[in-house]
Amino acid sequence: MNTRIIISGIVLIFTTFSIAASQSKNKIKKNGIKSITTINTQYDDGVASLTKKSTKKYDASGNVVDDIDYSNDGTAKKRETYKYNKSGEDIEHVIYSSDGSVKRKITKKYNLDNDKTEEITVDGQGNVISKEVISFNAFGEKISEIKVDAKGKLIEKHLYVYDNKGLCIEKQSYDSNGKLDQVKKYSYGF
Repeated sequence: MNTRIIISGIVLIFTTFSIAASQSKNKIKKNGIKSITTINTQYDDGVASLTKKSTKKYDASGNVVDDIDYSNDGTAKKRETYKYNKSGEDIEHVIYSSDGSVKRKITKKYNLDNDKTEEITVDGQGNVISKEVISFNAFGEKISEIKVDAKGKLIEKHLYVYDNKGLCIEKQSYDSNGKLDQVKKYSYGF
């Protein structure tokens, strides 16, 4: 009898974690969830072979602020943190090495319409790896995304073309040499 109760309790705990991990941002916010820990055990022929543990921490708005995957010895093997602006867009994403040092940091800027206008990626020493600038026309339509490396050399470029209704009808992609690499054309049915 006691064994059944214990097994039922364990099943309930894992079911709760599974359900909690699949909750939407709104449900996390509504229920005041501050963190979710997930334990995932894989089985080979009925024998537990691998257990993975991860924890996500949330702010009051339901945004992930800390995401950690653990090694079997309990140390963090992967950690990423996030910061958000008042509108809920992520403005900083930090990726850490297994020793806890900063591996990479991505910062983003937004315009008054909450459209991302800039993304800069730096390494652990603060050296720029890449910079992406996103431009918009007077109607608020994205017209270009240009990504360059630390020396200003083109990594990739995308240009967007719109019709008179403001619908994107074409996306042109250019390679690191500035040569046209791909064109996507969009048509709409009404």
